[in-house]
Amino acid sequence: MAYYNRANLYDAMGERDKALDDYNMAVKLEPDDADNYNSRGCLYKDMDQATKAFEDFNKALELNPDLGIVYFNRGDLYKEKGEHEKALKDFDIAIKLEPEDGDNYSKRGGVYQAMGQQSKAMKDYTRAIKIEPD
Repeated sequence: MAYYNRANLYDAMGERDKALDDYNMAVKLEPDDADNYNSRGCLYKDMDQATKAFEDFNKALELNPDLGIVYFNRGDLYKEKGEHEKALKDFDIAIKLEPEDGDNYSKRGGVYQAMGQQSKAMKDYTRAIKIEPD
């Protein structure tokens, strides 16, 4: 847990190499903790290492398929890569698992918008605003 916490702090401070070292240690010490893989996956995503990010997100979901945040993060990476159908599937699951998280609707709305499906995008953006108006 301490390595995970310190990795989060290093990441927040912009010290990605140190963050990665600590996430690696957290994974080594607690290989069955999905949060370790999810957080390391986010770091890999930020470091433009999509393949490693996908591997970690997939491993996190293998360990705990009920973590909506992992579907959100993987969906966001799919969106960045232009894989809109896969992104939609992940955001759909994230919404199913966490229906009161406005970010899920907002991100899915962005995918719909990128696909030219404006009415679906508007519906998701409106739902996101109702949930989190600020």
